[in-house]
Amino acid sequence: MIHRPLGKPGSARSATAQLRAIIRPAHREQLRITVSAHEFPYGAAVAKLKAVEHRLLLILILSVGLAGCDRSGAGSTTTSTPPTTPTAAAPPVLTFASTEHDFGLIDETAEVATTFEFTNTGGSELVIETIRASCGCTTPVLTKRRYQPGESGIIEVDFDPTRPGPTQKYITVTSNTETAVTRLTIAADVRAFLVFEPKILQLGVRQYRAEHRGTMTISSPDENFVIDSVSVRLPYVSARVVPPGQATAPGPKTIEITIAPTAPWGGLYFGIDVTATGRPTPDAEPVTHTRTVRAAGKLFGRLSADPDMFRLAVYPGDAIVKTIRLRRTDGKPFRVLKTDVRIPALPGATVTVTPESLDVWSITLNATAGLASVRTPGAVVVTTDVRGEERIELKSIGMIKRPR
Repeated sequence: MIHRPLGKPGSARSATAQLRAIIRPAHREQLRITVSAHEFPYGAAVAKLKAVEHRLLLILILSVGLAGCDRSGAGSTTTSTPPTTPTAAAPPVLTFASTEHDFGLIDETAEVATTFEFTNTGGSELVIETIRASCGCTTPVLTKRRYQPGESGIIEVDFDPTRPGPTQKYITVTSNTETAVTRLTIAADVRAFLVFEPKILQLGVRQYRAEHRGTMTISSPDENFVIDSVSVRLPYVSARVVPPGQATAPGPKTIEITIAPTAPWGGLYFGIDVTATGRPTPDAEPVTHTRTVRAAGKLFGRLSADPDMFRLAVYPGDAIVKTIRLRRTDGKPFRVLKTDVRIPALPGATVTVTPESLDVWSITLNATAGLASVRTPGAVVVTTDVRGEERIELKSIGMIKRPR
């Protein structure tokens, strides 16, 4: 048996060629050759070696090809450019030249105006969504709502003073900016043309179903001012200048208010409209001006209410729970027989009636404020067993405010 390794490292001859060289043809059929730990006849061994050589050659070719690819790419540089993302436009910015204006000293009879200039200093379209004044005496005006970047606009503001003395009013501007809300302020010191004493006519608690009177005095910087008319917008309240000839006489005037016996039970609140003509200042032209002064009182009989009405100041969606205590003034027992809610701005409102004692009942209004900003006039009608006051109304005043 001959042991001889074939295909030494570095040999240029293949294992098959070496095998053929050392084995003579006459002896080949008599030999058995071990390949990979297995014995094969000569012919099978040669075939086996050829298959191995073919596989090795294929591996060599692939290795050389890959190495060539690596070498060919070693000297080159490929730069990949990441995908670009479009840059978002900068948001709009509402920039005012000034957010405050002071009119200084003005007459009560004068309507004044100013302007607030602004510019869209942002990078996209500005949209003015709403402009709201804090009271009806202030009127903001804007001619257009959309402004491109760099475009300017003007908000005009008219102010018609209704009360003398220092005052501030606000204009709220909402837009599609990041800050969303901007507040403008106007201020003035209003000089009175008509001066009322008292400033509010307080009538106090008066007897239900009886006639009542109250008086107040009106003066003016112009001693020769004339009262043209006095009126109240309620059918059961009247007003007049007393004595009648005093309306055109120099100096202060007296106004008398009369409440008729037909006035309803409960809280009584109303305005007195006074129209007068005179000179606001000595060198001014005569003007005609109307002022409204407030009056308040309560008309109770055997029953009284504390508070005298439902006062509401809520925001959209707020829960409303308001209680009025209905009491018999002479301490005698009474009963609440029925209630009926008549407040159009509060659909679905209910009332809970609870006896606290024989002569006191709690009337609780339960509701949820709607989403709209509206006033809440109306009443809860209460039916009792008290003679002469079988049907009374607990009035509702106030409003659902604009959203915060």
